Amino acid sequence: MITRFPDWASLDITERRQISAHALKFAQVLNARLKAFVAFENSAAIAPAGTLDGSPYAAKDMFNSDGRAPHGGLAHPLAMESPQQATVLTLLDDAGGRRVGCTAMTELAYEPSGYNAVDGAVKNPWNFDFITGGSSSGSAAAVASGAVVFVLGSDTGGSLRIPAHCCGVTGLKPTYGSVSLKGVMPLSPSLDTVGLLARSASDLDAPARILLGAHHGEPIRRILIVDDVLELAEAPIASACRNAIDAIAGCG
Repeated sequence: MITRFPDWASLDITERRQISAHALKFAQVLNARLKAFVAFENSAAIAPAGTLDGSPYAAKDMFNSDGRAPHGGLAHPLAMESPQQATVLTLLDDAGGRRVGCTAMTELAYEPSGYNAVDGAVKNPWNFDFITGGSSSGSAAAVASGAVVFVLGSDTGGSLRIPAHCCGVTGLKPTYGSVSLKGVMPLSPSLDTVGLLARSASDLDAPARILLGAHHGEPIRRILIVDDVLELAEAPIASACRNAIDAIAGCG
């Protein structure tokens, strides 16, 4: 179920338009076995010109879109505060992204294996017997299978990082507050973060610049390190964290 194609950034405009024109049908064919999508978008064959050049993408089923309220992994739509489309979707659409659908997730983004009692488990494209990880289970499977170039997901306590690991893709969890949460299902407002999944870092570059460049939160003024947490952590974890801390400190 793994489809091989070059990084989107390496394709010329003709190749991009060919992939974009068939993206919806391709995603639907893969979904018959993967169950990565819960809904599809009937967008134009070729997206408007822009930074993303018709790049096929999907969004976790927790973003409000024009004409569809998110279900958040449940059987029925969520009662969102506003019917307005999520800011991040508008940014990507306006930049030439082609949204092909909404990806499956665990109920209310609250389960780490990827299982959903309403729709069942999303299949891991590498091995159907393996879990996808959650809660952005469908997002990771859609990217890993090659159904889309990148996917919008969320991370409150590992919902991007876990499925990225399980499905062998690249995940980006931005700094809290750096990407708009308007029109997004809340879980824990002091921790919720909108991020991205793609098969390579190069495929994350363009959409990440669009999302991060449009929303400016409060600048980071200081970083606090909780020493007792590192002392209680397993040695490999503590070592990795300390290395990251030293790298951040080296940036001044």
